[in-house]
Parts: sequence; C-alpha cells; structure tokens
Amino acid sequence: MDFGLTKEQQELVQRVELFGATLSDGAHERDQTSQFPSDGWRRCAEFGLLSMPVPSAHNTTGEDT
Repeated sequence: MDFGLTKEQQELVQRVELFGATLSDGAHERDQTSQFPSDGWRRCAEFGLLSMPVPSAHNTTGEDT
C-alpha cells in the first residue's frame, strides 16, 4: 500500500506553503498575543483553506485532508 502523496496532493502542499508564507509578516508577535487579523482569515477563506475539509457536495474545494 502506497501512503505517499499523489502529484495533485504534492502540488496542493506547495500552493498552501507559498500562500502561508504571505501570512508570515509579524507572525511571531501575533503568536505571542494569540491574535490573527480578520484580513488573514478573509485571505485564507478566499484561498479556500477554510473549506478544504468540507466535502465537495457542499460546493467547496473538497480537497483531501
């Protein structure tokens, strides 16, 4: 049984990593105060991160999690 990521999953990981890097400005300070700006949440939603674990039958990306 192969537990490795598919090509599509590997590409998704790369896209998410690149996107995450755009959120990293001030991350250490935000981590210390347990804050994440609403603009960051909006950007995550627009990117599709918040809907990934929801099945595609609910009009989401339906990505593997």
